[in-house]
Amino acid sequence: MWKRSQVEQLTGLTRHTIQDLCNPNTEGDGLGFWRPAVSKPGYSRFDEGDLLAFYLVRQLTKAGFTLREVEPVVFDLLETDDAFALTVRAKESRLRARRSELDGKLDALACLERAAAHEVGERLLSVMEEALLRSAGRAVMAVGKRDAAHPDIAGAHDVLDGLVRQMLLVLRGEDAGPAFDVLRRRIGELASDDPESPSAEHALWELMDALRYGGGASARVADAAAVRASAEEHGVWAQGPADAPADEGEPGDGKLRFRGGDRLAMRALARFLKEAENGVPVELVFGEGSFSFLARAAAACADRFDEEVHDDGGDGLDG
Repeated sequence: MWKRSQVEQLTGLTRHTIQDLCNPNTEGDGLGFWRPAVSKPGYSRFDEGDLLAFYLVRQLTKAGFTLREVEPVVFDLLETDDAFALTVRAKESRLRARRSELDGKLDALACLERAAAHEVGERLLSVMEEALLRSAGRAVMAVGKRDAAHPDIAGAHDVLDGLVRQMLLVLRGEDAGPAFDVLRRRIGELASDDPESPSAEHALWELMDALRYGGGASARVADAAAVRASAEEHGVWAQGPADAPADEGEPGDGKLRFRGGDRLAMRALARFLKEAENGVPVELVFGEGSFSFLARAAAACADRFDEEVHDDGGDGLDG
């Protein structure tokens, strides 16, 4: 027979843990989990079965089970069905979720720590820049899982990276270029309109086109006509603008049709705009109401792409 102090040494459980497990007063601090081989007021002795039980408790608590969870888990372990395996998997899933949450918090702290190295006036913008770029990366990864074989993954990243860089120029009070300024004003004016309207769709694609082709092309796309010409030159437009004569192809229905690579970029943009934390910088750049407007417009464009691919019998990967 073993004393309680010996059980503590052999199992790694504390005195209070053993007392609580053996205390039958479940209405108080007791858990009523185990009754020692010998239990008298102020006197307890433990046999081999007790040692094995407390050894198992120690292993369970190491795995993250609380003392109140221990009893049902032990009973599951003694069953012949798969209850114990299911319990262990469920605990593992919860712990992995917590680890992911902690990893996210550690990453956020690292971002704040890097911001602390900047001048006071740059710290908030440093935090915002890293948060936006991380969000852009998550968006591309999310759509990349769906279209992993698509050759335009890098193009989607360029669009979102360009959006973040242009937004930061505006937030820093620097020159973001005439094309971006024109599109900012247009989007701000459209923010109260229907995000699924043809004008909203045009503005969104013009924005994405300006971002895709960088500063050199942006200087050439200061108005809608130049944007369309640039898009046609680069093979982005699969059909002319809404006012194209019906006998030149499909009827002009007020919508633009783009090639496959743009599907990926639009999905990534829609995913980026689903993250609520991006709302503040977007609205500071494009104006009040712009975040919801852009998010809904991008989602509508992405959904329409999926419908067109389905109707055409495509797989979403072809240009």
